[in-house]
Amino acid sequence: MEEAEAKKWGVRGISFRMTYDGSGLTQIAKLVDQGILKPRVDKVLPLTDAKKAQDLNQTGQSHGKIVLQVI
Repeated sequence: MEEAEAKKWGVRGISFRMTYDGSGLTQIAKLVDQGILKPRVDKVLPLTDAKKAQDLNQTGQSHGKIVLQVI
């Protein structure tokens, strides 16, 4: 979302990139715990539905993160 579009909706948009490593994920987890970063979770599925989660993601049928519950 462009900055002007974000302002139109009364939100602030930022873009960032990261490499996937343990330290980066730890930093993201801290931001979530502090309430600074608020991920949009669309669905929580059991690990046994991993294929369904992948299908939803690849076909654009989710409107947020799909979480696989391991416990």
